[in-house]
Amino acid sequence: MLVFKQNPLGGVKKAQYFNDMKTTTSLLFTLFLLAANCSSIFAQNLMKQANEYFERYEYTNAADLYQQILKKDKNNAEALEKIAECYRLTSSYHKAEGAYKKAVKYNPDKPVLQFRYGQALMANRKYEEAAAVFKKYSELVPYDSRGWQFTQSCQNIKKLQLDSGQYNITLLPFNSKGSDFSPSFFNDGLVFASSRNLSAFEQKDGWTGEAFLDLYYTEPQAEGWTEPVVLPGKTNTPAHEGPATFNKFGTLMYFTRSATKGESKKSGTVNLKLYQAKWVNGKWTDVDELPFNSNDYSVGHPALSPDGKTLYFTSDMPNGYGGKDLYKSEYKNGQWTEPQNLGRSINTEGDEMFPTVQSDGTLYFSSDGQGGVGGLDIFVAVNQNGAWIVDNAGYPINSSMDDFGLILRPDKQQGYFSSNRPGSRKDDVYQVVINAKKAGQILSTQSNPQPVAPQSEEENGSMKVNLNQPVLPIGNNNLYIESKPDNLPDPANNSQTALPKWEPPATATQPDSATLQNTPYILIGHVVDFATNRPLSGMRVELKDLMSNDVYKANADDKGLFQFNLEPEKHYEVYVINNNGQPEENKFIGTGNTKSGEYLQVLLTPKSKTTGNQKNPADTIGIYGNEEPPLPPPTGSIGEPPTIDPLIELPVNIDDASYTFRVQFGSFKNEPNQHSRFTTNMPPNSTTEPGPNGFTRYVSRSFNTLEEVEKYRYELISKGYTKKSFIVLYINGVRYEGDAKEYLSTH
Repeated sequence: MLVFKQNPLGGVKKAQYFNDMKTTTSLLFTLFLLAANCSSIFAQNLMKQANEYFERYEYTNAADLYQQILKKDKNNAEALEKIAECYRLTSSYHKAEGAYKKAVKYNPDKPVLQFRYGQALMANRKYEEAAAVFKKYSELVPYDSRGWQFTQSCQNIKKLQLDSGQYNITLLPFNSKGSDFSPSFFNDGLVFASSRNLSAFEQKDGWTGEAFLDLYYTEPQAEGWTEPVVLPGKTNTPAHEGPATFNKFGTLMYFTRSATKGESKKSGTVNLKLYQAKWVNGKWTDVDELPFNSNDYSVGHPALSPDGKTLYFTSDMPNGYGGKDLYKSEYKNGQWTEPQNLGRSINTEGDEMFPTVQSDGTLYFSSDGQGGVGGLDIFVAVNQNGAWIVDNAGYPINSSMDDFGLILRPDKQQGYFSSNRPGSRKDDVYQVVINAKKAGQILSTQSNPQPVAPQSEEENGSMKVNLNQPVLPIGNNNLYIESKPDNLPDPANNSQTALPKWEPPATATQPDSATLQNTPYILIGHVVDFATNRPLSGMRVELKDLMSNDVYKANADDKGLFQFNLEPEKHYEVYVINNNGQPEENKFIGTGNTKSGEYLQVLLTPKSKTTGNQKNPADTIGIYGNEEPPLPPPTGSIGEPPTIDPLIELPVNIDDASYTFRVQFGSFKNEPNQHSRFTTNMPPNSTTEPGPNGFTRYVSRSFNTLEEVEKYRYELISKGYTKKSFIVLYINGVRYEGDAKEYLSTH
């Protein structure tokens, strides 16, 4: 038998061995806990730093840190959500698609990520997949109109691309490796924002990873364009500058400027503000903030109306409809009024940005909340009787990516816009040439404007739908026209308008009585003739529930009135049936999720065939109309001139050399007879210039001061040439159509 001899010290050594092992294990476990704790602290600090970048809009920097977090924790819900947002906000849609797909999975309580996922799929031209995602979003958030609007856009994408042959779009040669966007007409060329020319010592913007934006000028030449140059003067700083807009004389510029990097770190935000600058001696100077800027929100992307009295812009100020809304401010009595929201027909739960104004007053803007082709789409809006009529500019001006900043020449056959569509390096400036026939169909502010889409139905009496009364704000304004003309009050406005008293038509078919007991919303409609404003009885009106596809019908009564009861959290389509049995000018209505009781009035106006043939009063009205002016017999001498108002002192910061004056003493539709008293008594050195509606204006020679032109006008009156003459102001050679003295006193 084999027996092991016992070592008398064996028990001691064994105990010591286990004690040593216990100590070592405890130490290792402690080190492990410390390492894990350090790793956790490091991850927390990394997330904190990433979120700080994110809150300061430094999305490029933030994305780098979120990537590091996801390498350690690939299913981190917050990091997945934030990195997807970073990719979207830097237009990296291919990366955004994958990130949103995972973010949706790990953030089931945030349905907005479902919507963003659909947007990324649209940007990548995966319309069928996007439609399914948007449909799911509309089920999750039924009161957000964007869900079903984008579903319809994806399903109807081929219809949106029908007019592609009517456009010729060209990438312009002056684009750089950086971002170039938002062109504006100035002098003979374009001013645009650009991040070109990043030097090795220049700081990068944390949002884009590019240089900070400056304003540049270029103009066309025989072959191509001139090399862009920075605007002279005091507009460009270490912050972002751009976009910009100009008055028609080129003497005033309004532009966007961000906080500098140092200012943003100090405040924790990067708000945009609007500034004004004056053109003095060949450079921009006297830069001043506009009064409605704020340190609490952004104000940017200015667009000036042709008369210089209305400034449109975008802002994320409180009490809007979504992320960023369009606002306007009017210049009255020498100051800008409080900003006014443009209303629900333009603004959505998404972002409305980059407004521009056509020479005829047509408003262009971009939105990611009204459906379309994808990304930011360009929309065309006109104001008719206080209501905005909005339409998508269509493909290929709009692409699956971001398209914005459209400006057109007055004939609408040529213009420029910005896009990051395939083929672009970043945001780039494109030229668009439009077929003449197509240009004639583009929505404008002329009488009876029509949508961008071809209007074959126009010949059989199309229906126009305008919201002629505001939503009665009983409750929280949860009933609204969703994407068509309205004149909704400002969200802060609590005024009410009395409804007409009438009984609902007996012919209306409604949901069942059980449903009606809980129906808080009522749609009241009125059908009137477009030309005569008289009620139209018997017109068939239909209301379609877009979520159930149920259709309710009503016939307008003898007063042209009809009514529908609406359910909460629903989307509807209302339209009039024309003589051919086809729906006309479909309008969309949404209801909120409160049961407070609200009313909406909508006006349906059939357009008469003879409306377009009515005589325009402007065609027969001028200074003298088509008749020659009555002229007193000439007197031999001018006598003593009357007391003339002292010359208005011009603002010291404006270049006086840009102002000239003339006297206008006649305007005719038809050329006066060469033997008439007007022609034979024509003042010496007179000339003519074209006026509106085919009129010819007769004006004097040019004068350099207001005092000189006042004296000359008195001579004309004293010699009997005219009693109805007036002084005209020219700024940089361009005629100002308003009152000269009023302009000089306020500018």
